[in-house]
Amino acid sequence: MDSAGAFLAAYWPQVQWEPVQALEARVATLLPGLTLARIDGKSPVEYLGEPQRDAVRRAAIGLLRDPVPSFATLAARWATEFA
Repeated sequence: MDSAGAFLAAYWPQVQWEPVQALEARVATLLPGLTLARIDGKSPVEYLGEPQRDAVRRAAIGLLRDPVPSFATLAARWATEFA
């Protein structure tokens, strides 16, 4: 999460093609689906055991069912899932 935050802190100021809030909202709604694809897709992660995959799966499905408007909110929800 620290790395993602650092990346976005450097990336958001470079966004000139659309409002940052619009891009951030789109990222926040896409990331749970992309995460789920890495768990259950054609090329699943190999470094997580089934208990960890189940936890990630539950968190991603929850975020897909109840989307959040920003990366900060997504990160906060993700943190509570794994606290």
